[in-house]
Amino acid sequence: DKDREELVQVITLHAEKTHNMKWPLPPNIMAEVDKQIKK
Repeated sequence: DKDREELVQVITLHAEKTHNMKWPLPPNIMAEVDKQIKK
């Protein structure tokens, strides 16, 4: 799903900047992404 891929990229960039997190994103964050998309 293209929207999901774009959102994941945005969140990944944001997470790297704000939390210094690296890929892959934790499952809890991926779950949040999926919840946002399913609205």
